[in-house]
Amino acid sequence: MLSFYEHIGQFSMVPELEKYCRDVHLVYRRSDESKFLRYFNASTNLFYPVRPFHAVNYYSRKFKNMLIKVLQNQKFDLVQIGFLHMAQYLNFLQQDIPVLLDTHNVEHVLMDRYAQVQQYSLKKKYLQHQTEKLRKYEMNMYPRFNLCLMESPEGIEAYQAISCKQTNFRIIPSGVDLDYFAPPSHPVEATTDLIFTGTMNGEMNVDAVLFFYQAILPLIRKHIPDVKLTIAGANPDKRIINIGRHDKYVEVTGTVSDIRPYMARSKVLIVPLRIGAGIRLKIREAMAMGIPVISTSIGCEGTKVTHRTDIIIADTPEDFARETVCLLQDEELRKYLALNGRKLASSTYNWDDIVERLYATYAEVVENHRKLKKKKC
Repeated sequence: MLSFYEHIGQFSMVPELEKYCRDVHLVYRRSDESKFLRYFNASTNLFYPVRPFHAVNYYSRKFKNMLIKVLQNQKFDLVQIGFLHMAQYLNFLQQDIPVLLDTHNVEHVLMDRYAQVQQYSLKKKYLQHQTEKLRKYEMNMYPRFNLCLMESPEGIEAYQAISCKQTNFRIIPSGVDLDYFAPPSHPVEATTDLIFTGTMNGEMNVDAVLFFYQAILPLIRKHIPDVKLTIAGANPDKRIINIGRHDKYVEVTGTVSDIRPYMARSKVLIVPLRIGAGIRLKIREAMAMGIPVISTSIGCEGTKVTHRTDIIIADTPEDFARETVCLLQDEELRKYLALNGRKLASSTYNWDDIVERLYATYAEVVENHRKLKKKKC
């Protein structure tokens, strides 16, 4: 395994990774740049003709050299690259070896949605410019891989809508550890009504929380004035921290070692996302724990949910607020959604089943590559 790390605390994960990997190689990537430097680097990307900022921001000569060194010292059957911003390292693979891209998100869709919710025209134009660069970059990069892994059919459809180039895709969803994210073994008293989980400095999550707090929560409070909200996740943005400081009914936890106790003590998981393209593991994890979920259509995109069977879907502030009030006041509905959500997680997103499919896909790609080499000979 070869990966970036951004702070020394991430080294604590290495012993666990070494249980599954022959070797773990980490390369430092600075992520604590000043706001001025971030804006400067983003602005200079306007002069890059091809690569979007998304990719340039993750280019590292040290990482490239480490990749070349690892490939020279060992023989591999297959290489898997994670995320579009790392796809550029395909250019430095010198062995004749099959390569998979695990896309996670369709990035041009994510960027386009981010641009659509911007109020400042200059930022909006910049993001629209980046959307176009990402679109072209995806059209160029995806066909170069032996196989691209997608989370859902929606991702493939989004790509095929912009490109007619021959590209091999396979749907392999991210799963859930059903033993780890299991319903509590004994009844747990709810200490909060609503919970939002996720890394709290990412734009998707920050926008979702601000949208919920400013546009939806006031409508809920007309019916439930003392409704409690917990925002749980690492590195909360200053705007999120300020909400917790000034609102006694909102708790901002910051980094937590284990998210499960916070989820278990919550009545409903909220996913009011307006930006995103891919899947939200938080929904599958909550369902595995038997916690009812209310989400926007974008929030639950890519997960095989059914409205009012295993999830509640609402997109406008008025609908989201009304459905949330209904959920909080109807215990039987919460139980119904929780039961069906657990069934869905167990039947469709069990990691054991998904890993078997992934290994079978690896074997297929390696065998197809071997046959192709034999034909050429």
